[in-house]
Amino acid sequence: MLLHISGIGSSVVLTEPAVKSGIKRLIFVHTTGIYSKYKAAGEMYRIIEKKVEQLIDGTDIQLTYLRPTMIYGNINDHNVAIFMKMVDKLRLFPVVSGAKYELQPVWCGDLGKAYYQVLMNPEKANRRNYNLSGGRPILLIDMLKVMAKYLDVKNTFISVPFWFAYSLAWILYLLTFTKCDFREKVQRLVEPRTFEYTDAANDFGYSPVNFEEGIKAEIQEYLSSKKNKK
Repeated sequence: MLLHISGIGSSVVLTEPAVKSGIKRLIFVHTTGIYSKYKAAGEMYRIIEKKVEQLIDGTDIQLTYLRPTMIYGNINDHNVAIFMKMVDKLRLFPVVSGAKYELQPVWCGDLGKAYYQVLMNPEKANRRNYNLSGGRPILLIDMLKVMAKYLDVKNTFISVPFWFAYSLAWILYLLTFTKCDFREKVQRLVEPRTFEYTDAANDFGYSPVNFEEGIKAEIQEYLSSKKNKK
């Protein structure tokens, strides 16, 4: 049995020796980014999963995909941590389209429990795919306000229309001769990213916390790191 959590980019490389070694069960932690309608974000992930499935075709390997949403939980998560630092430092905070689009970030502690539960329930989880999202959807603007509350800071959020932000991304793309391409990142920024986790709840008891609860430890870690740097 192989549980692969080091990133979807390594999945094909790991599958080849797994097939040769006689492993019977593969559990790959991938991403809900595979559902994105934008080409660069979703297409690459779909190609990777197709290659994995081609490699195990004709074997008796039982493959399970776990697809987390945006993962958070420590100050190096490269996701929510970036927003948290911006909330702490920017009193005037620009957002696209009022940041009124739903996300469903998932706390890393809930993922750890889910990985264990999948390992322990092969009779239910084998050959199944699961979305692993946070407790309930939350607007990005509300995520930012929750973090501001716990950080004890006040921000003024300035809404920028999507067309303006996307136009700036195009201008930057052209001025840098295609080297800096943020066009799709701006598009994905306003793409709703909420996903049901009903199958995971039914099959192995997945029960994630809401963002308001999960973010507390990360906020404390961030505040402690700031204090230690002084």
